[in-house]
Amino acid sequence: MATGLIGNINAYDSNVETWTSYQERLEQYLMVNDIDNERKVAKLLTLPYEEL
Repeated sequence: MATGLIGNINAYDSNVETWTSYQERLEQYLMVNDIDNERKVAKLLTLPYEEL
Protein backbone atom coordinates (compact mmCIF):
# COMPACT_ATOMS: atom_id res chain seq x y z
CA MET A 1 0.00 0.00 0.00
CA ALA A 2 1.35 3.41 -0.96
CA THR A 3 1.52 5.80 1.94
CA GLY A 4 3.37 9.02 2.44
CA LEU A 5 3.51 10.00 -1.22
CA ILE A 6 5.63 13.01 -2.06
CA GLY A 7 3.76 15.83 -3.79
CA ASN A 8 0.44 15.54 -5.55
CA ILE A 9 -0.90 15.57 -9.07
CA ASN A 10 -4.40 15.94 -10.47
CA ALA A 11 -5.91 14.68 -13.68
CA TYR A 12 -4.83 16.48 -16.87
CA ASP A 13 -6.66 19.70 -17.66
CA SER A 14 -5.90 21.34 -21.01
CA ASN A 15 -7.16 24.66 -19.63
CA VAL A 16 -4.33 24.65 -17.09
CA GLU A 17 -1.27 23.34 -18.95
CA THR A 18 0.00 21.68 -22.10
CA TRP A 19 0.11 17.90 -22.40
CA THR A 20 3.91 18.00 -22.60
CA SER A 21 4.16 19.93 -19.35
CA TYR A 22 1.71 17.61 -17.60
CA GLN A 23 3.52 14.52 -18.88
CA GLU A 24 6.84 15.78 -17.55
CA ARG A 25 5.34 16.53 -14.12
CA LEU A 26 3.61 13.14 -14.07
CA GLU A 27 6.82 11.27 -14.92
CA GLN A 28 8.65 13.07 -12.10
CA TYR A 29 5.81 12.35 -9.65
CA LEU A 30 5.81 8.64 -10.51
CA MET A 31 9.61 8.46 -10.28
CA VAL A 32 9.99 10.26 -6.94
CA ASN A 33 7.27 8.08 -5.43
CA ASP A 34 8.84 4.89 -6.84
CA ILE A 35 5.61 3.83 -8.55
CA ASP A 36 6.50 0.86 -10.73
CA ASN A 37 5.18 0.21 -14.24
CA GLU A 38 2.63 -2.32 -13.01
CA ARG A 39 0.96 0.31 -10.80
CA LYS A 40 1.14 3.38 -13.04
CA VAL A 41 -2.20 2.72 -14.76
CA ALA A 42 -3.93 2.15 -11.43
CA LYS A 43 -2.49 5.41 -10.10
CA LEU A 44 -3.61 7.35 -13.17
CA LEU A 45 -7.13 5.96 -12.94
CA THR A 46 -7.44 7.14 -9.35
CA LEU A 47 -6.28 10.75 -9.89
CA PRO A 48 -8.74 13.33 -8.59
CA TYR A 49 -10.49 15.48 -11.17
CA GLU A 50 -13.00 18.30 -11.14
CA GLU A 51 -16.29 17.82 -12.92
CA LEU A 52 -17.45 20.59 -15.21
